Amino acid sequence: MKSTHSRCRRTDLPGWLRSMSGAAFFVLLVSLLSAGVLGLVAAPGVAQDGATVTGAAERRGEADADDLEPVDPERLHRLVVTVSPPDSGRVIKIPDKRLYRHGEVVLLRAIPAKGYMFDHWTGAYGGPVTRIIMTRDRRVIAHFVTVEVELLLDTRPWGLALEAFKLFPDPIRILPTDDGRLHAIYRRGTFVTIFAKRVEGHTFLQWRGDPPVDGPMTPEWVFMNPLPGYEMSRNKRLMALYSPPLEVQAKLDWDWVYQNTRLATRWRHKSVLKIRMLAQTNDVADQISSYEVSVRVHPASQGAVRIEPTRNPFVWHIKGGQHGEEPPGNVILVVTVKGGPHEAHGSTLAVLKVRPLGDIDGNGRANDIDMMLMKMHLAGEQTPGYSVRHFDQTGDRRVTRFDVWVLTRAIQGLPIP
Repeated sequence: MKSTHSRCRRTDLPGWLRSMSGAAFFVLLVSLLSAGVLGLVAAPGVAQDGATVTGAAERRGEADADDLEPVDPERLHRLVVTVSPPDSGRVIKIPDKRLYRHGEVVLLRAIPAKGYMFDHWTGAYGGPVTRIIMTRDRRVIAHFVTVEVELLLDTRPWGLALEAFKLFPDPIRILPTDDGRLHAIYRRGTFVTIFAKRVEGHTFLQWRGDPPVDGPMTPEWVFMNPLPGYEMSRNKRLMALYSPPLEVQAKLDWDWVYQNTRLATRWRHKSVLKIRMLAQTNDVADQISSYEVSVRVHPASQGAVRIEPTRNPFVWHIKGGQHGEEPPGNVILVVTVKGGPHEAHGSTLAVLKVRPLGDIDGNGRANDIDMMLMKMHLAGEQTPGYSVRHFDQTGDRRVTRFDVWVLTRAIQGLPIP
């Protein structure tokens, strides 16, 4: 039987190959074997979808990359990502692993927490989504900032801030205040126009505080009114200086009053407000009649008080309002002084708290703790931090059983004559 196999004869080869010498043919054969063209040397295969099929050793190295110790700095690199401040957001890594191949591209996406927004990277560049190439160990920090920032506005002389400013656009909200300053909340990046109005005869002089934009600024902005383009890139403070510079001080001898009743106290419970000016001359006392002094309650106050002048325009009595008239709270007194030889103006603030009748410890209501303190005081026991004025419900500068009766009815919620 003849074999079905046929030998490859030289005459079966292409003409250009038959013409080669034996030595040249041998060199060509060796070159093809080295390049793996004839399939005798192992080479990476290619799957139908075009993906390279790696060898077993390489697949094992890829799967175990996170467990390699020590790390070869020429092949694998670490990527550490953190956020600042803590709990202000998070960062997603794509792909997310501890060690990366040299030259591998990583996608980073910064996601802010509620109330925050992305600001910038340390160790990377770009916006909230960026990419880095792992050519070495990398440490990247995502910086977040609060969405809302505060514009704190004040005046000098003091006490005008709640009336002196007109803002455009309107703030997101204005925070309650007990210091007389204006706390306006804006979204970060908002540009605000600030106008300092003429208030009670005061004339605007200049601004003092944080400049409109961060970085170098010309000094002319301090005299601009209105002040346009004030950028809320962060929390900022700004003060409007008014003239004439008459400095006024006001001091209360007692920083709280009770809500009174006509029969129980006859308006004897009071706090004394004393006003004085920091004048440059010594003849203010002789010119006292040339000044006009006024004391009023600002509309932002909570609680009712009764303001009574005395013969001395620089001394006023502040008494609690009628019992049950309004909820207690902080009362902001606006003190204004006008006149003098130069027709000067000045304002300041005084703040006191109105307590409900019977609230000895100042927690906002009359309760059994107040009664316990009252009994300890009547029994002669020590009550550190409390004076006769705390226990005196009737304003007669002494503590008697009648004060206990008033306190009892206050605790029970019964009407007090």
